[in-house]
Amino acid sequence: MTIEVATTEVLDKLYGRRYARLIGYLGGRKFIAVMSTLASCTYLVIGKHIADGVYSAVMIAVVAAYVVANVAQKKVEKGQSLLD
Repeated sequence: MTIEVATTEVLDKLYGRRYARLIGYLGGRKFIAVMSTLASCTYLVIGKHIADGVYSAVMIAVVAAYVVANVAQKKVEKGQSLLD
């Protein structure tokens, strides 16, 4: 299985240089997705739309997924296997 890492060059080709620079400035696509998920979950718990336990579970799962994705990305960039 081949995993392609979206580099700045790929984003430049797909969306243009301004978009790629903005995403890079904001911390990357993963970081933006994580922060928007955390913010929306926080909004839902403040508005009493979800319970505290659900909030905790989502927070833990999202942060764990972010950490795993970063480790996997580093391994792919170094050319190592994800299962090592």
